[in-house]
Amino acid sequence: PLASGEYSPAMGVAIVSVFAAMSFGLGWVVGSPPLFWALFISFVLGTAYSVKLPYFRWKRFAVVAALCILGVRAVIVQLAFFLHIQTFVFRRPAVFSKPLIFATAFMTFFSVVIALFKDIPDIEGDRIFGIQSFSVRLGQSKVSSK
Repeated sequence: PLASGEYSPAMGVAIVSVFAAMSFGLGWVVGSPPLFWALFISFVLGTAYSVKLPYFRWKRFAVVAALCILGVRAVIVQLAFFLHIQTFVFRRPAVFSKPLIFATAFMTFFSVVIALFKDIPDIEGDRIFGIQSFSVRLGQSKVSSK
């Protein structure tokens, strides 16, 4: 909606701000430190990935963008949800298990696929705005080839 002009940039900022405040509020109300920290770290990395400020808009750099995606999806979410269930819900000590290691490894692989394939449909927009995604740098056919 933002790119098409259906929403103005001010409307986009308002929507994102309201939902960010709501997510932090919900995280605070639940009272789970692992979930709150997951929200906070994901927000910081998502902001650094997206916001157009000096030293930020990390989506412009393919490797840094991939590391942000991998960090949030493969590491932060997996660890935070695990720690939330173990320490907050079940009130047990956090002992890292084989299923957690498997889930983290699987999501690491899956996140690499997401990082590679997410920009294929928008290669022209990335090119116009100077975003050096893997699709722009290597070409759509090389990124999507089997």
